[in-house]
Amino acid sequence: MVALVATLLTMSGCSYDSVPQGTKGKILDRSGFHPEVYPPSRVDVGTHGRLVLVETISHTVNETVTIRMQDDMNLVAQVRFKVRMGEKPESLNFVFNDIKPLDGKTITLKQVYELHGKAIVNKAVRETLGKYKLSEVNKNFTHISSDIYKATLEMMKPTPLIVTDVALGKLTYPKIIDDAIQAAAKRELEIAQAEADVKVRLTELAGKEQVAKGEYRIKMQEGKRIRDYNKMIAAGISPALLTLRKIEVQEKMVEAIAGNKNVVYMPMEMMGATTNMRVLK
Repeated sequence: MVALVATLLTMSGCSYDSVPQGTKGKILDRSGFHPEVYPPSRVDVGTHGRLVLVETISHTVNETVTIRMQDDMNLVAQVRFKVRMGEKPESLNFVFNDIKPLDGKTITLKQVYELHGKAIVNKAVRETLGKYKLSEVNKNFTHISSDIYKATLEMMKPTPLIVTDVALGKLTYPKIIDDAIQAAAKRELEIAQAEADVKVRLTELAGKEQVAKGEYRIKMQEGKRIRDYNKMIAAGISPALLTLRKIEVQEKMVEAIAGNKNVVYMPMEMMGATTNMRVLK
């Protein structure tokens, strides 16, 4: 039975191979490529044929490009984007006929990009950024990214590649510019710190002023209290009260010297004081 099956397979000329996920395939035999492009599947390649594959999945690519700017200074820019194979038959046929598989079986996306995409990306970045001076890049960053994306799409149209999500990334300025930017940032930080210190000092002074005002109000209230108290006492001391007080003092003095014939008490009314007196022995 085994011999019979082997004989039947040999007579039928059937030989199967697989097109993996993320690739497209074409059968290559002695006469060249067959016209059909196969998606991921199991394919009968015949007795003398073999499958040749091309990668169709997306890859993320980073390119670092040095650009001569309008002010004759160099800027090193990183561009990040996604690239994949176009899946139209004409794009795939172009790649199968144009590029030799590295391992004899698979044409990688990297091969296609290195041959048809890398130079275009570099050109799009240089032509877009090269219109600006270094001092203009930061304030036009978003606009520049958009322009690089548009330029790359336009230039890629004749190629079998499709590029998406193009974005301008890290920028490396010349040392003299980088030093100047850092110095300016340092000055701004120092100015901000000085302004913060002034605000702190003003806040402290404002607090002291509020405390001083509070203490002043308390002292004024205390002074007013003493003034009002004295005023009230003064208002209660009448001439009649003073005369009564003089009489009371004199009575006490008389009582004190009563029975002492050697002492003479003489009030000093002319002095105008209740306690002014002279005791004679």
